[in-house]
Amino acid sequence: GNLGYSLAFFGLEEWAIELAQQSYSPYSATSHLFLADRYRGQYNRNSELFQGFLTDPTAFGGSNRFAALVPTTGFYGTLGNTYSKADDRLDNPYVRLNGLADWFGRSAYFLDAEQGVGTTHSTDSVGTKVTGDRRAELYAIGLGDQVTENVGLFAFGTKFRDTVVLRDLNSTIGAENKDRVDAGMSYRFSPTAMTWLKFGRTNEHRLFDRYLVVSADLTSAGSARANFSSRPSDIQLRHSMDLTPVDHLSLGADTAKDRRVSSFLNAGIIITPSGTVGFGTAVDQDVELKSKQAYASYVRDVTPALSLQGDVFWQEFRQAIDQETVTLLQFNGRNVPTFSSLGGTNKTTKTSPRLGVVYKPGHFTVRAAYQKWMQPASTSSIAPVATAGIEIDDRLVAAGGRGERGRVQLHAEFDGLTQLSAFYDDEKVANLGKLGFRIPVPQIQFVELLRNAQIINVATQDLLEGVPDFDSGRLKSGGFAINRVLSNQFSIGAKYIRSNDRATINVRDDNGDIVASTESAHIPFIPKNLAAIGVTWSSPQRIYFSAQAVYRSQRYADRENTSLLRSDYTGTVAVFYETPGKRLIFGAGAGNLWSKAQKESYVVDVRYRY
Repeated sequence: GNLGYSLAFFGLEEWAIELAQQSYSPYSATSHLFLADRYRGQYNRNSELFQGFLTDPTAFGGSNRFAALVPTTGFYGTLGNTYSKADDRLDNPYVRLNGLADWFGRSAYFLDAEQGVGTTHSTDSVGTKVTGDRRAELYAIGLGDQVTENVGLFAFGTKFRDTVVLRDLNSTIGAENKDRVDAGMSYRFSPTAMTWLKFGRTNEHRLFDRYLVVSADLTSAGSARANFSSRPSDIQLRHSMDLTPVDHLSLGADTAKDRRVSSFLNAGIIITPSGTVGFGTAVDQDVELKSKQAYASYVRDVTPALSLQGDVFWQEFRQAIDQETVTLLQFNGRNVPTFSSLGGTNKTTKTSPRLGVVYKPGHFTVRAAYQKWMQPASTSSIAPVATAGIEIDDRLVAAGGRGERGRVQLHAEFDGLTQLSAFYDDEKVANLGKLGFRIPVPQIQFVELLRNAQIINVATQDLLEGVPDFDSGRLKSGGFAINRVLSNQFSIGAKYIRSNDRATINVRDDNGDIVASTESAHIPFIPKNLAAIGVTWSSPQRIYFSAQAVYRSQRYADRENTSLLRSDYTGTVAVFYETPGKRLIFGAGAGNLWSKAQKESYVVDVRYRY
């Protein structure tokens, strides 16, 4: 555990995650929380975060300056401000309070209040650049209580408000309101037997209103309005136990649902020599998602060097979609309405295996896994998200989508200072259900606030530039990484990944049936060649520096493969300085340096801790 944290501190991510998987225990909050810091996809990250906080509900109450082997009671506070600038600018002051107290057993609390003020920039439908004023507020509260050494209670809630008002003709407004609460408990029957129960719910509403644009010659005008509401919720139960010192079993069940209601209205006029043409389109969509899953996960340590894992997941996903579209065309006093509807109900039930093997002879480790799974309608899960130490690829699969994957990876350690890893991965994904709709996975935010992170190494950033949106496809990739400790202050890590992918784009024909328009498209954000090299330097003068350079060959940024990102190099740099006593910490960073695809970004963060 301590060695894994030391390697992560040095930005040696591949080495750190391998040691974390070797020492993984479902009964250890440290295992879950450390892996949450390593995983890239939000579903996996949130899954491990919640498992960690349920396992130890006091994990977020410790000191914001010093890490103690045995946490003691205390009350801590952080006053800070973050300033970031890219295309947009945001000034974000915040106050955070946390602590441990002997109230009802051992209790922990976390309070966060933040305000964001800044400007945004966008381009309207006629190509005019528009500035917007942004105002955001965030409030978060975390409560944990280890009532007895067997019983733990945990709750976390957030309230987020984000509004942008454009400086355009009609002061267009865009707003997002999101409230989230998660709560659960754990019961430890013994050091190797534990039960977790969790509930979560989100209320989200987004609004786009007062949009009005007029052409420069005053011959046309258009307006638009959109609403979106979503209420995802989940209930999850899991029990893990060691049947014997070498036989490990987990059983559990999840249920989740999400109701999404949206509307879109677009209207306008065009003045022509023949007369005035008016048009309007109204789209109303009502989506209901429900998912269930039950699972059993069994791990057998055959020998100290050989471990086998076999999981079976029964999963059900139901989607009901009702979409109505009304189009009205008006010309010379004549109205021509058009009505259309799409949707239906579809239920998919699958029983899917996950098989894995770990072989560790000496300083070498071989991991192999075969995984079939269907993405549920939930934002996270307390089920195992890794097979033989290989996490599911949650970034490619949409809600209700199906993934099938085979992966093998090798890790080797040399002289205690060098680690080499290599992998081959083959994954098939089908995101488009029978109803022909791709469904984004519901997202929750800010859970990582409870980690109370003080410094960030740029090696933890996700090299995937965005969430791929595609109907179906296949991705084959292979690569290697090398991690090297050069001294007690300096380290270096490098990796290379070669990918071969294809994607299918589907459309509806004149009869409304789903057909393939092309089977030779590419999965967005996947370059054929990707290389990265990073360095970390930690000074006795309390300076912490990390930097990474990344090369990506050309790739597409959209489902239709119309937005091509050229080959480019990008750089990221972060530096932190702590005063003696660790009261004041100063951080600064720069991202997307030299990028041809994205605007350079800069951030400065200053915190005072007591």
